[in-house]
Amino acid sequence: MKAIKLVLCSVLVVCNLIVGAWLDRVWFRAPGVVAAGLEPGATFKSGGAPHSPMQSRNSGKTPVMPKSQRSFSKMTSAHNSAEYRTAADQLWSHPQSNKKGLLEIIEQWAATDPQGAIAWSLGLPAGSIRSGAMKTCLSSWARMDPTGSAAFAESLSGGRERRDAVAAVARQWAGSDPDAAEAWARRLADRSARDSALQHIAGRLAENNPARAAETALLLSRGEAKQDLLRGIGRRWADEDLARAREWTSQLSDAADRNAAVEGVASVWIRVDPDSAIAHLNTLDPGSQMTVLKGVFAPWSESNPTEVLAASGKLNNERTRSAVITMSAGIWANSSPREAAEYVSQLPPGHFQVSAGLSVAVNWAERDPAGAAQWVAHFPEGGPREKAVSAVARNWAEVDASQAAIWLETLPDGRTKDSALSSFARGLSNNDPTTAMEWIQRISEPAIRNDALVETARAWIQKDPTSASAWMDSTGFTEDLKQRVLNPKIK
Repeated sequence: MKAIKLVLCSVLVVCNLIVGAWLDRVWFRAPGVVAAGLEPGATFKSGGAPHSPMQSRNSGKTPVMPKSQRSFSKMTSAHNSAEYRTAADQLWSHPQSNKKGLLEIIEQWAATDPQGAIAWSLGLPAGSIRSGAMKTCLSSWARMDPTGSAAFAESLSGGRERRDAVAAVARQWAGSDPDAAEAWARRLADRSARDSALQHIAGRLAENNPARAAETALLLSRGEAKQDLLRGIGRRWADEDLARAREWTSQLSDAADRNAAVEGVASVWIRVDPDSAIAHLNTLDPGSQMTVLKGVFAPWSESNPTEVLAASGKLNNERTRSAVITMSAGIWANSSPREAAEYVSQLPPGHFQVSAGLSVAVNWAERDPAGAAQWVAHFPEGGPREKAVSAVARNWAEVDASQAAIWLETLPDGRTKDSALSSFARGLSNNDPTTAMEWIQRISEPAIRNDALVETARAWIQKDPTSASAWMDSTGFTEDLKQRVLNPKIK
């Protein structure tokens, strides 16, 4: 009897083990198995909407990664992944939901099962949500398995999605093994993807190792992305070790690379030791000086324009010096226009004063056209006054056309008023081309009037060809002017 009971108990234990194994495989394994709606061996499919939870379980068509690209974490439970999938499906299918909230679900999902989250994300239609989801998933995957995520990123079809995927993997991988990440990036056949990967690797390295980041940055193809990267590395390195950063710039053989690096380093250097920084800038050729000008002096001008204007006198190149004064005075006018105007009034008469005055007038007019109008009214008659008045007229038309019109009536007849009327009309033309045309008719100088008519009509006909054509026919537009409107090559 005891033997029979022992046999029965053994049979029950075996049955329980078999049932438990089956339940574990069907319900509690990682995503990618039948219970989660993902068939082993199925492939990713792009486009279309994500499957609903019911479709995922019954159709067996939810896309998954090729088996060779799956390396699921044993810490992930199918139960959790199924819950994320259900939540994502429900949020996506709800017509009034905030789709950006979907990224929060994807981020949590990808933290434990990035491959399952990617499988779902690839069903999203192309756009910012899908792009953000893919970046999140691949960053998480690269943290767990950089080589697997890199292989998957490479397997995507070309274009922005592949480039973004490669960048996400590269940046994450660079945080744990930059040498391996760079070696992989350098092997990429697609230049766009390779540059994107190297750019993100260098950006990550720059956070803690700008010297190493600089080496990686130089591997990029020539272009604006490379120059921006070198500027950023230069600023970062100069913050940590100005002497080494300066030495680095002197070792760069390519002029474009060197200028970008100098710009980044000098933007820090000039605040730490302006005299030696300007002395170094004076050793550059005039072209290089102008190239680094904006990045070095513009940020400094925003914080302390008076220091910049005082330091500009130490620049040995007249063209560079004039450009710094003009730019800094204009930036100053953004915050303290009257102080900037007072500075300009004290400059010696000549080119420096004219260019700086125009810069102040333009920036002042964008924020306080009435105040700018009072100031430019005292400019001596001539080209600078004409340009300054025109700048005020256009900006004022966009802010308060009725007050600008009253001011225009106070201007004496002549070329300055004609130019102001033309600029005022340009300011009106975007929203009220008919009224703009009426003001243009008041211009006395035929050449200025015709140029304004043609320019306004061209813009109008682009937005509303029917109304523009009807207006030209009703006002007796000459055939010559019509041809100029329709054919921009005709002057």
